[in-house]
Amino acid sequence: MRLSRVKCLVMFMLLATFMLGSACAERIANKVTIRKEDHGILVNGKPFFPIGAYRTQQHIKDESGKALKAVRKMGFNTIFFHGGIDSEPELDRVAKAGLYVWWRHNLMYSAPQLKELIKKFRSHPALLFWEMDDEPVVNQFDYKKCAMSYKTLKKADPYHPLLIVDYPYFDVPKRNRQLKKWTKICDIYCFDHYPVALRRWEPWLPNMPKDWPYSIAIIGVLVDYWQSLAPGKPVFVVLQAFSDTGKEGYPSYIQSRFMAYNAVIHGANGLFYWPGPPMSTLSRPAPTGEHQEDDSVRFWSYLQLVTKELAEMAPVFAAPDAKWKPEVGILGDSLVKQKEIECKVKQVGDTAVILMTNISDFPAQIKVTAPEFAGTEARENVQCWYEPHMLAVDEKGVFSDRIDPYEVKIYSIAPQAEMLKRIAQRKK
Repeated sequence: MRLSRVKCLVMFMLLATFMLGSACAERIANKVTIRKEDHGILVNGKPFFPIGAYRTQQHIKDESGKALKAVRKMGFNTIFFHGGIDSEPELDRVAKAGLYVWWRHNLMYSAPQLKELIKKFRSHPALLFWEMDDEPVVNQFDYKKCAMSYKTLKKADPYHPLLIVDYPYFDVPKRNRQLKKWTKICDIYCFDHYPVALRRWEPWLPNMPKDWPYSIAIIGVLVDYWQSLAPGKPVFVVLQAFSDTGKEGYPSYIQSRFMAYNAVIHGANGLFYWPGPPMSTLSRPAPTGEHQEDDSVRFWSYLQLVTKELAEMAPVFAAPDAKWKPEVGILGDSLVKQKEIECKVKQVGDTAVILMTNISDFPAQIKVTAPEFAGTEARENVQCWYEPHMLAVDEKGVFSDRIDPYEVKIYSIAPQAEMLKRIAQRKK
């Protein structure tokens, strides 16, 4: 009798081990977590900075995969996805092109279908983030039902954060409470705002706080505002890649580059573009003249220069913030205020990279004191990334430069090519 009990116990333990092994057999390809210090995104423990594109449905449907590879070549690493339970072939194409997705599932009020979708795709190598539906405050979604959906999703898939994108109304006191409530049922809070051209601002101006800038520098201010609504959570920004006011409504190269860096300097943890590159931009050559038949093609001919640069800089953006900031002063007579020169320092291994922007309408001659750049034989010059010159630095780490309105400056002791090569090797 005692022997049969032992046998039963052994059989039970073997069965339990088998069941546990079966449960653990599912391999989650991408486990996404959030770094506590600065809310940066980690994918399988490694820093990751999302650069995303909307409206890629046609690219995904291209069974050859060439359209998706072209999107990846433009610098994007993440794309919008909107599919159902039969989406595996499309997701396979996305993964094969070296891209990830954030998935808007549209199953907020259907727990059984949502569970089925998550169970099937939570281990897919293309999946990074889930999304609820677009702008829940604007579209007046049922909060209680969405909260139940969030709870269902988090229980079924704790490995992929859920993001919400909403619109930053400018009547701040009225909307604060309403917007803040939705941060409780998301892991990443995002906003969309499109400030070009300035005549698009007419509906917003009456409600805009007086200390907010009437310029493209509004992006950084809105990052700060969004962080105040969702403290401790990552903030992503949806940037403008369209015009609804004719040719003048497309952001210029300078404006596009500035808005991206302005967001990062204020602490954005990811950048998306609405909409993504039209299919026509993938097959037609870049315009060579000022007046083109298709303004969107002309626009994407230079926006992709920005997105390619962002892709190169993504490992820098994803790196932790340094524990110091340079002192920046204005030289000579200038209409630029000292606070209008904004910067952030990223610590990439043993190398510091200074990101700087001028948020004013005027140029300035600046003096930068960066003790970490103090001159030695090995550190005689400050490298100006994406510029064809270097700057002399003295033994105290002081150097000077000119920065134009809405210009971006990137300073480091390490040469750009050498640094990016080191980062690439480290990623492997």
